[in-house]
Amino acid sequence: YVAYERLADHLVARFLLDQHLDPSDPKAAFAAAGPLGFLGDDKRYVPSGLLEAFCVQVPERIKHELPLLSDPIKERYGIGDAFRQSIIWRAANAFSDETRKCLNALIVTQHDVHDTFDMILTTAIVSGHPFNADRLHDTLRRTPMPERDAWWSVYLHKEWGNRGPLDRIVDWSRSIAPSESLADETVELCATVLAWMLTTSNRFLRDRATKGLVTLLSARFAVAERLVERFAKVDDPYVTERVLAAAYGISMLSHDKKGVGLLARRVYRDVFAEGAPPPHILLRDYARGVVERASYLGASLDIDLARIRPPYGSPWPKIPTEEELKPFLSDRPKASYEGGDPEWSRNAIVFSVMHWDFARYIIGTNSNSSNWLSLKLADPPWQPPPTRQEALLSFEADLSKKEGEAWNRHKDVTAALDNALEDFVRGWLETLSDDELKALAGRKRRKSIEKKMAAARPASLTSLAEEHARSEADLAKTLTARHRKALKAALAAKQYASEPPRFDLKLIQRYVLWRVFDLGWTTERFGEFDRFAVRHEGRGEQKAERIGKKYQWIAYHEAMALVADNFQYRERYREEGRAYDGPWQESFRDVDPSCALPAKPGGTSWDGHQAAWWGAARYDVWPETAQYGEWLIRYDDLPSMGSLLTSADPVDGSRWLNADAYLAWKQPTPPDVESSDVERGELWYHATGYLIREKDADTFLGWAENVDFWGRWMPMTQEVYGMFLGEHAWSSAAQHFQTPYRGDEGWVRPREDCPVEIRAMALEYHKETGADGSVDESYNLRLPCSDLLEGMSLQWDGQGADFRDRQGRLIVTDPAAHADGPTGLLMRMDALGEFLTREKLSVCWTCLGEKRVLARDLDPAFRGALRVTGAYLLRDGALKGFTKYIEDDGKTPGGKQVALIRDDASAE
Repeated sequence: YVAYERLADHLVARFLLDQHLDPSDPKAAFAAAGPLGFLGDDKRYVPSGLLEAFCVQVPERIKHELPLLSDPIKERYGIGDAFRQSIIWRAANAFSDETRKCLNALIVTQHDVHDTFDMILTTAIVSGHPFNADRLHDTLRRTPMPERDAWWSVYLHKEWGNRGPLDRIVDWSRSIAPSESLADETVELCATVLAWMLTTSNRFLRDRATKGLVTLLSARFAVAERLVERFAKVDDPYVTERVLAAAYGISMLSHDKKGVGLLARRVYRDVFAEGAPPPHILLRDYARGVVERASYLGASLDIDLARIRPPYGSPWPKIPTEEELKPFLSDRPKASYEGGDPEWSRNAIVFSVMHWDFARYIIGTNSNSSNWLSLKLADPPWQPPPTRQEALLSFEADLSKKEGEAWNRHKDVTAALDNALEDFVRGWLETLSDDELKALAGRKRRKSIEKKMAAARPASLTSLAEEHARSEADLAKTLTARHRKALKAALAAKQYASEPPRFDLKLIQRYVLWRVFDLGWTTERFGEFDRFAVRHEGRGEQKAERIGKKYQWIAYHEAMALVADNFQYRERYREEGRAYDGPWQESFRDVDPSCALPAKPGGTSWDGHQAAWWGAARYDVWPETAQYGEWLIRYDDLPSMGSLLTSADPVDGSRWLNADAYLAWKQPTPPDVESSDVERGELWYHATGYLIREKDADTFLGWAENVDFWGRWMPMTQEVYGMFLGEHAWSSAAQHFQTPYRGDEGWVRPREDCPVEIRAMALEYHKETGADGSVDESYNLRLPCSDLLEGMSLQWDGQGADFRDRQGRLIVTDPAAHADGPTGLLMRMDALGEFLTREKLSVCWTCLGEKRVLARDLDPAFRGALRVTGAYLLRDGALKGFTKYIEDDGKTPGGKQVALIRDDASAE
């Protein structure tokens, strides 16, 4: 809005210019003795608003800039701020080459630099404005990364959080809906600004700008394509990586094969077409994801898919030696953080890469392990040498009949000698005194005691030893030379399986340290900023970082891409994990571009849950203090377990089944008392849903009545951390996690005595604050298993955990992603029923619960509990099942069953 004061200033400026400005001789009016010379007189007070009004109106009238018409005005305090503000307000035709010259001339201090950027960001998305994002892009693009970081990235860090134009652009972009009508030029200008925000080492801004790009570009594929092309050759991997992340994000959010295909072809041309994608392990992942998504959707691509998948063939670089790294080390190695010496920032890089947490937990020196081997991809795949037992079995299998007989005789004699020797030594040791045993363990008197043992050796043992020597000699004569050599090798083999030759992590450390300085980090550029502008905030990942850390990340992700392209991969403890497929295998990923949810409004936590229509049951039968004994064993006051499994939406009356319900009630405590300072009651229920074949349903329920589900031995809801939300059920990353080793057991018998197979219906997508600065608090979302998605032809709609059918109806949802309420996974019963009937399936649940007393902090006493266990079945739209209540006094094994309640209520 235009305030009255601003209007007054412009009226005054217009009046004075009408009276005194001669367009043919504009400098005369502003000369020291001229009628408007007071504007350059520092002794005269001139309101800043009036000064700004003159800076707006003068160029609008005569195409000249006020500060360049008078040196005193150019030197006047506040003229820079007034001039920069005028650029925001003046008419679009009031700009010239003089405007740019004047703007640069008025940049004197760091404040002027930041104020100039504030002005540019304010006009950045104004179509046709001479100082919009296009000019910013041209300026930043032609500036090398280290020089650009020294002023632009420093500005971004310092300005973020001040609620100025930077924050406004990010917040606005994250609020845009795909259906909102915006001109392509406006979207492209805003996207350009957001892309340049990705240079920052401030993870909060960088991650929010990434999510803003995804939200802004969703369903706007033509603009996204131009953005990818525009930033393809930018010299900052922090930018190109995240522009491609945004491209992958909008691809995961869309089912438009034409639009995603358009974007995929552009990404392929810029990244993969020449067969040499940039060596950056995350950049490649995002770029590949765009093309994989287009391929999955059935887009017409006409490209070589082999080129988008690892390995990519980049050459292995020369790794600097420790001697070659010495020039990069500080000449003031003891510069301390507290002392304020900027040289501390250089030391911080060295110690971070070589000794501190970056080395320990990112590079991995803390565990000194790696899934990469020291063998090149061109080398034969590593095979573990046979163990001693395996080698001996192979040796035996190759023997002739005569050799085999000699070998068996020798084995028998060897076993008899070993057993006899063991019996003799054990018996002889029992005859020794305590002093003699101590002497035997040490050096003192040891030889004399050993002589004593040799003297006590029985003749039978000597006879066996002689027989063993004869059998060994006989074996040697019988075996061929080749078999003698094989036996020697087998006996020399290790008893247990060998570890493969692991990659030397010191190579990564040295490469990263060298590359940080090779990228352009210097104390002169960044020492002050890294030391003073970025607070030292401990070990947590979610924090603003030094620019030195930015260069560390670039170098590390580059190094790991080079390793992946050149060395064999063998995941520890897994026979099938013998090839590198993507960064989800090594937890390299740091931000999920498909998930814009900063926090989940609902969910059941340690503090309980808020009642909602899908979890309306309440419990408030709490006892008075010291009356917990009687309260604990009551079960008739508890909510029915079966009532939690189905519910009705009060808006449209639709019926929903809960495939993964978790509810918890806590006894309230007085507001002036910490809950942990008093004993308090708690009740929780958890029901896990499974698919089951219709013919097996009654058999399962009969079996379940005779077991106790406590101990969590049933298949559990799989927890997934490394997969993007938008990758669920279709991507290589999702397939990596859909294995028993990763928690997805598929159709399985829970244990040997279970007569049927079942399939868990849900999985948990985990989103932790960790490295993602756009997440306000950690949360999880319940998702339907891949069998349900494929069988019901469901598609994720990009909102929380909502999945719709081809008609656009909401079929599956985690309601706590949108509203406060308990954890759950709801499935629309009419649609689910059609699927179950068609596939001859049903749904069953196993239920757990507990009524217990939470003791005061540090009080180990067990007050007892009432355990709940049960099972339910959905048959023909009706629920059938039972709940058992078991008193647990902490003494009776398995507890004491006090009741079994059957439930056969209609789900309608």
